[in-house]
Amino acid sequence: MIENICEIVFTSIIGHMLARKPLEEQEFRMEEYLRIQEVLRDSSAADGKERLEGAVGIFVEKYYGEGNTLPKELTDSLRVYLNGAVESVLLRLKNGVDYGVLDQIL
Repeated sequence: MIENICEIVFTSIIGHMLARKPLEEQEFRMEEYLRIQEVLRDSSAADGKERLEGAVGIFVEKYYGEGNTLPKELTDSLRVYLNGAVESVLLRLKNGVDYGVLDQIL
């Protein structure tokens, strides 16, 4: 199976978003894993996808949006690209929660 390297990094970013953890802090603590588990268990796949797509929009705007490094058409393209990976990242994280291996995924 070919793995999208960007998606591996994006999984960590999504984990940080769900845990409400700054990207500068690398290691997750137990309470952050528990927060991620709670969020993923309490939401349906559709709700989780919608929530994460909204978070991706905020992330892209914050780091690459107006007044930052990329023009609008490129930030829109980046948002679309990342939103395309949301569903598989969400599935990967939910499986990590279900099988008790979230710490190995993040």
